[in-house]
Amino acid sequence: MILLDTNILSEMRKIQKGTGDKNVTTWVKTLDLSDVYLNSIVIGKIYRGILLKEFKHDFNQAQSLKRWFDEWVLVEFKNRILHIDVKATMIWANLQVPNPKAINDSYIAAIAHDLTIATRNTRDFEGMPVKLVNPFEWVSPQT
Repeated sequence: MILLDTNILSEMRKIQKGTGDKNVTTWVKTLDLSDVYLNSIVIGKIYRGILLKEFKHDFNQAQSLKRWFDEWVLVEFKNRILHIDVKATMIWANLQVPNPKAINDSYIAAIAHDLTIATRNTRDFEGMPVKLVNPFEWVSPQT
């Protein structure tokens, strides 16, 4: 099972528009979306990006992103958005001692503790006990 980081979810929007990275596009085609999850941190980061577009007066882009968010992200992942619970907060606390990690990334890792995180930014998760895949570097297995 896969948990998408923000950058991969954003790339999936580009794929839907026909402008996505070819490696990510090939990787996404191998997925069964029923085994792909988001978490509340990723949802917050995506929504923050939409709000920033509005704040910067890029209303057309903000509306386009909001439509995609409401009509695809929240619908497609409706029952597959993982939240911060007690177990995740305890995992997160362990990730903070003795060398604190970035807050959002460590929460993503804590929530995804049993999943593989799909991200372009694998370095953000260095030193955290998580499985990673970088779809931008993914190569289709030989057939």
